[in-house]
Amino acid sequence: MAELKPCPKCNGKAEIVDNNYMWKYIHCTQCGNYGDIYLAKDREKMIKSWNRMQEKMAKYIDKQAAIDALGEEPEIWCETDEEAATRNQWERDKVAIEAVPPADVRPVIRGCWINEERVGFGSVEAECSNCGRRMIYNPAWICCPWCMADMRGGDAE
Repeated sequence: MAELKPCPKCNGKAEIVDNNYMWKYIHCTQCGNYGDIYLAKDREKMIKSWNRMQEKMAKYIDKQAAIDALGEEPEIWCETDEEAATRNQWERDKVAIEAVPPADVRPVIRGCWINEERVGFGSVEAECSNCGRRMIYNPAWICCPWCMADMRGGDAE
């Protein structure tokens, strides 16, 4: 069985959240970061996905931050060969950074349960703010079973 690695953002303790329903996820007890939502039976797959985030985050950089780290852009008009070489190197570095493809990341789809109504025996019927599907749901569900929108405190958009 794969060992759960610390949080890729803050290196805090990660734990599996099991609400005894069909969905599970991993979250950091320190910063609140959380991973993808998985069916309970996919425990190994969920842990491997979380552990890969650690590797991906270590490789991810912001292009503009890297360009800013090159320092101030040298003057266009150079008086010496050394200044011209510095200018040429700065331009080559900038072009190389801009050529790096963007990181393979996906946006998190967020939603919330809206238009809730109590229906027989304490059940709740509501609509997903993301896909609009209406269903009888369990308030402990952390995602919409149709569109997988994350329902943990997301805003309806």
